[in-house]
Amino acid sequence: MLPAFLQARSDAEWRAASPGIRAEIDGVAVTARSRWWGKRWTVTSESAFPVPEPLLLFASRNGMDHGFWRDYRIGDAAFDQRHFVFSDSPALLPLILGPQTRRALGVKGRLEDALSLYVVSGVTRVSGTNHIDDTTAVTRHIDVHRALAQDHEELMAAWDALVTKVHGRAEPHWPPAATLINHVGALRLTLGWAAKDEDSLRTKLVGQDGRARARWRLREAEPFEDSNLVIGHRRMILTGNPTLAKPQLDQLVERGSIVSISCASEVHVAVRGVATEPQLANMVRVLEQVLKAADSGTPYR
Repeated sequence: MLPAFLQARSDAEWRAASPGIRAEIDGVAVTARSRWWGKRWTVTSESAFPVPEPLLLFASRNGMDHGFWRDYRIGDAAFDQRHFVFSDSPALLPLILGPQTRRALGVKGRLEDALSLYVVSGVTRVSGTNHIDDTTAVTRHIDVHRALAQDHEELMAAWDALVTKVHGRAEPHWPPAATLINHVGALRLTLGWAAKDEDSLRTKLVGQDGRARARWRLREAEPFEDSNLVIGHRRMILTGNPTLAKPQLDQLVERGSIVSISCASEVHVAVRGVATEPQLANMVRVLEQVLKAADSGTPYR
């Protein structure tokens, strides 16, 4: 006879497997194995990771595992306090571990019943132990798998909505990208990051008009790096001679919280994280002004 927590999922066709009992529910393979003491069972569930990104991710209320040593923060104080989180792409954690997933993993209950999430090689694996009479056990597993997919869908939908508001066309694939058609040309919008750098997530906008122009670059200084310019309360590093007047450059950078502008044959503008609508509109404005300046008789050609 099936234990009570498996009987609670009458929609599943449970079969004997080696080891334990196995069923597939909504594309999630669930395996349950008795621990033979304390009326507790070990349950593992697996499905395809919904984000086509080859990252490694581990999150658990039970602390570190698999030899992971770094506990990353994702910006949700309550979740961060209760969970150990590791990833080899930490800049993506706020996007991958979205609100639905954090809610599914953070269901209140006894610590010994908490679930652990492990993503590797494109496979999502959720594991935990539960009492034989815990009728919510399997559903809690399925909820985590569903939540990861829902967070990804909502992220891509939000990206599409953001791009649409600035009259662009989002591309329906990962990583997020889009094309904005503007009077200065087709602008390329992307979301990029660096592996193992938790502060590397950037929204980047690139434009070019095929003309040569003076090279200059403005970027935010690192904490212990010397700077030669202050805009607002931020220390910046400027190299070369900008084609924009300083008051205009200061206003554009401060208004949009821009972290870098690079001007050469292509013009690159970047902000930290996923841009807001006002930030994105300001990034477009920077490209319009820089490309216009180079097209209107400026000596910096």
